[in-house]
Amino acid sequence: MSACKHWHTCAVSRPPRPGHRHPPWFLSMHVRSPARSCRAYNPSVDRWLSIPLDFTARPVRLILCKFGSGPLARLALCNPFTRQFDELPDSVCSRRNPAFAIVMGVDEKLEVYVAGGIPEPNSPRMGQVLIEPTMEMYSQRAGGWRVIGSIPGHFATLLTVWTFGEGVHVGGTVYWVTSARAYTIVAYEIGPRAWREVKVPEAERLLYLVTTRNEAVYEITEAEKVEICKGDIKEISKAILLYHSFLSDDELPRAGERLLERCGHHPLTVAVMGKALRKETREEKWEKAISNLSTYASCAPGPVSYVNEKESENTLTIFGSFEFSLEAMDEHPRKFFISLASLSWAEPVPEPCLEALWSALGQESIFPLVACKLVEGSLLMKIDSGFMYQVHDMVSLYLDSKVNEAMQILLVDSVTNGAASVAPWLSIFGKESVKRVSDEKIESFLNAVQETEAVAVLESSIQALMASNSISEFEMSRKSFSTTLGPRIADFISEGSPSLIASSTKAITHLFSNDDYLVYFPSLETMVEKLLCILNSFNDPQILTNASTVVSKLAELSNQDTSDRVLQAVPFDRLSELLAPDTEEWHEGVFATLMSLTKVGKDRAVERIVASGLDERLVELLETGSDVAQHNVIIVLKTLYEAGGLLRPGMLKLLPWHARHNLERFVPVDRNALTSPKLKPFNEILHALIDGGDDKRVLEAMQDLLPMIERVRDPRMRDMILQSPLIERLAGLLRSDNAERTRVESAFVLMKLACMGGERCVREMIERDVVPRLVSMMMMMQTETTELQDAAYAALHQMVFGDGGRLVSDEVAVTRNAWVVERLARALESKSTKAREVAAQFVVDLVEAGSKACVDRVLASRAVEGLARLERGAAEGAVVGVIKGLEKCKSLSKAERRVMKQAVVRRVRAAVRGQRNEGCVLGAVENCLAEGSREGSSGKHRK
Repeated sequence: MSACKHWHTCAVSRPPRPGHRHPPWFLSMHVRSPARSCRAYNPSVDRWLSIPLDFTARPVRLILCKFGSGPLARLALCNPFTRQFDELPDSVCSRRNPAFAIVMGVDEKLEVYVAGGIPEPNSPRMGQVLIEPTMEMYSQRAGGWRVIGSIPGHFATLLTVWTFGEGVHVGGTVYWVTSARAYTIVAYEIGPRAWREVKVPEAERLLYLVTTRNEAVYEITEAEKVEICKGDIKEISKAILLYHSFLSDDELPRAGERLLERCGHHPLTVAVMGKALRKETREEKWEKAISNLSTYASCAPGPVSYVNEKESENTLTIFGSFEFSLEAMDEHPRKFFISLASLSWAEPVPEPCLEALWSALGQESIFPLVACKLVEGSLLMKIDSGFMYQVHDMVSLYLDSKVNEAMQILLVDSVTNGAASVAPWLSIFGKESVKRVSDEKIESFLNAVQETEAVAVLESSIQALMASNSISEFEMSRKSFSTTLGPRIADFISEGSPSLIASSTKAITHLFSNDDYLVYFPSLETMVEKLLCILNSFNDPQILTNASTVVSKLAELSNQDTSDRVLQAVPFDRLSELLAPDTEEWHEGVFATLMSLTKVGKDRAVERIVASGLDERLVELLETGSDVAQHNVIIVLKTLYEAGGLLRPGMLKLLPWHARHNLERFVPVDRNALTSPKLKPFNEILHALIDGGDDKRVLEAMQDLLPMIERVRDPRMRDMILQSPLIERLAGLLRSDNAERTRVESAFVLMKLACMGGERCVREMIERDVVPRLVSMMMMMQTETTELQDAAYAALHQMVFGDGGRLVSDEVAVTRNAWVVERLARALESKSTKAREVAAQFVVDLVEAGSKACVDRVLASRAVEGLARLERGAAEGAVVGVIKGLEKCKSLSKAERRVMKQAVVRRVRAAVRGQRNEGCVLGAVENCLAEGSREGSSGKHRK
């Protein structure tokens, strides 16, 4: 039922007139089935009257009426008392789904306000704006529409997407309530034409209980409308179950709680099950009902009070109510809801997947509106932890009966290229039966004559992979796609159009692993000349970076002649142009190309790179690039210098300190300046360190060691240290039974050894259990000073980022050391501020420099959630550090990094939900992601 709020407003806001002291009347009518009459309540005689609406051209609602849909929708003003019915002319801007409001002017003439909305397809603004940013007013006095002003973008979005129903006019201001959490009120002051937002107290905690019929709540709470918190939903649904099952709380079987969970606490579903199990107390009967939910949903009748009497015959069952809801939908939303049956709802589904389904129906611009309406109707649930959707069990059971219809809609009847675009999504997120059909469709599209279908499959495959929920899901889907694509990829490159070639090289860089390159190398090797031709023919940076990445990878596997040909033909000068600080989107492809070609050509590759000025461009990027760019440049430069390049001493002073630290060993040195190590002093120092009787002598011995460790890069000195028991002794000094100063100095010496001695020294440390001992030392809770923890972290940091860093991360990832990551996660929630600080730093280090297995173990633990729940200030930096660390991690492919970043964001959202620092943490995450997006896309805009 709905009623016009305006009548009461007029009655209380305007001065009374003689002879008009009657109380206001109350008008009502059904909103779901507009009738040819309405009801009016006269409080003076305490009677309801029936007022015919036969003077209208069609069934309407009251006061402001809308009939028709889309471009043909019309508005009218209706007054049932005066039998006045005026159709309004077309508005200035043709729009759909705007917000409405009616205002009584000072001369008792009505004014209709229309705000926001989406431009209609026939509107000249269609394609220029997504949401109409203007407000119009219809004046009953003037008899026409006029645009009265613009709407700020934020308010236009709220009014279009999140506002349902008419606004209310009070005291010269129109108010609309939004349904987006957190709930707000949008206010428009008519006089000054000003917009403002009114915050609702505790708005983030409010949630409407969405029911099929309001009577479900009314019967239990004796209230017409209830706003409840999530915790109350379970209590109310249990009360509904007890009410309809005629059982007390003590009589309810233990399976009752599980039944409520399976029903999703949906009031109508709970009521149906309660009625079916009326007075039933046997546990086995309730268990049987749980296992046969679909049968009950399709057959068991619901309470008559939940449905309109005239519709009760068809909608008494739960599935019947779904069918009724579908009939009331417009064509495209109805098809979209049915298409959801193609998805497996065992796990939440990412929003881009649903957008792909909607696009396959030929509708790309208003997905938020459709999704919002399904969420409002309890047909879809949006998960708080991110852009993920789920359906409750009863909707899932209903959708199981629509699988064939969904496949017909998406894979047969969809718009041009719609099936090709949606098939990869269904291959990952679809039901098993749908996956099989989708895989067959993908194969047929790749073998089709129409290139546009192959391009659509390739692009959608990449997008679908990027939306994977986990690395394991990503890897399984990647293998499936690469197996299907591999046999055809060479033909696409040799015979395809530029767009197909571009999509093919892009797909290779995202889908092919090293093993895939080996498997399909015989066919791809014949494409080297074509790829080189593409490199020198196209100016598009995406084609240039993808093609150069592929051809350089093939050069690694080819013979010497092919490698030389690639090395001579690659346009290094054009690659150099893509290394500007504002073209970060293309950096990774250029870095991968340089690494592969340096590995193949060694000094010859270095010569070409230096001749093109690429090395100087890399050094410039070290000074001006982002943190991620600097990190990757250091890796590339180290590879170049190890292959024969030389870093000029004067240039070293221009670099940031961390770059100097990593590259100083590549500055030419005078080998004659190295003197032979004096064995006797070393043996004496080692003897003092091992057999020293007191802490003072041990500390002095470690100080004497430092000058020798500075020369550990000399192979003779390194061999002498590794053949001695020095590292074993230093590892022993880390034990908690030693003095704190001794443990600190031992950690410092080990740090210097890890930094200067390289992989061989780190390997020896791992064999002596240095890593777990340093972790235990770093996590010490009861210490008088923080020096112990700082020393342990500094040593671990150097080991992770040094030449033997991969060995350290692999050691952390092995099962026997699983406790290391778990202890880090627990330390993030400890009472010790220092323990939380160093644990957070080391987690970020492991993500940035670790192997794939190590990163996967860190993300699988509760470490990310622990970082998000740190105190304000620390949490933002730590979470952003993890995201940037993933961006820098060289153990992950570009696609894997994106998947893991999405997983981190979901975990962070879930962890801070309802926390005081929620806004700060999520704001920092959004800024970090937006910064990366701007850096990645700036090159595209510049071009």
